Amino acid sequence: MHALKSTDHKRQSGFALVVALSLMAFVLMLILSMSLLVQVETTNASRSLDQLRAKEAARLALMMAIGELQKHAGPDLIVTATADALGEPIVDYNLNAKHWAGLWTSDEDGGVQANPIWLVSGENPKPLAGAGTSSVAIFPATNEDAEVRIPLVPIIGQNGASSSYAYWLSDESVKARVNLDENSSSMTYLTTDSERQDIREAYQSFPAQDKIFDVLDPIQDTDTATVSRIFNRPQVRLVDPSIDAQDAYHNFTLVSQSVLSDMANGGLKQNLTGRTLVEMNNLLSKPDYLNDDYLGGDYLSHYNIDPLTGNALGNNGSADNPLNPQPRFNSDHELSN
Repeated sequence: MHALKSTDHKRQSGFALVVALSLMAFVLMLILSMSLLVQVETTNASRSLDQLRAKEAARLALMMAIGELQKHAGPDLIVTATADALGEPIVDYNLNAKHWAGLWTSDEDGGVQANPIWLVSGENPKPLAGAGTSSVAIFPATNEDAEVRIPLVPIIGQNGASSSYAYWLSDESVKARVNLDENSSSMTYLTTDSERQDIREAYQSFPAQDKIFDVLDPIQDTDTATVSRIFNRPQVRLVDPSIDAQDAYHNFTLVSQSVLSDMANGGLKQNLTGRTLVEMNNLLSKPDYLNDDYLGGDYLSHYNIDPLTGNALGNNGSADNPLNPQPRFNSDHELSN
């Protein structure tokens, strides 16, 4: 009897040990699961915070870029160009700064003033110095050009947290606009379909054709209609499958617009002929100028026009009543007053 009780006691002790070990294993697994869950949530929270900081930094860069553009590029007297207009690479500008957009103020003599403003992030950036060591490649290299690098601007937050932002404003006005919609129907002085076709071809293909669409040579009427319907960069390959839209980013654009602003005096241009007052007076002083198909025709209607209506002004170019020079304005605000 005593031996039987001893055996039962040992069995109960062994069962209790198994239960205890099982509970310990369960608790251990529970602790590990909770630790893993906390670690995952902490990582997700950290990544979400990093993403939020990155979005806010990008938003800050966008607002800074728009602000600088509105601040410096608004006046009519501003002339824009990329850094490669300065001269020779390496000598006058860094290869990574070739496509930085600069703003010059025009002068009364038809030139520009020194010390342009560059539409990239950083404190007083210089194309020859480049972006420096603390910089970022904002656009990759192409077959023709090096990558575009711009300076990083640090952002110091609370608790020592830091990030940075950068921006680069690309000058679309120096690129070939490839999806222009020709408007030859409004040119009433064109009398034949051949003349209208010549205008369409020139309007669509120059200067874009020789730089972008080598396949459109000679250009056809159906080609001009196709090109004018291009909506985004990937669609360019529908016109010429050999074109890499990413690689040709610095060569063509789909969105540039132009304003006929007078960069010498401010306001809108009134003389669209490209002739100076002296040149026009010399041409109009010839007694037989009205017999000239060019001077006596549509040319004079572009000499002194109202840019809002397209109609000739009362003092349109003539030998007796030449164009009067317009006053020089320094800003849009002064022009409006």
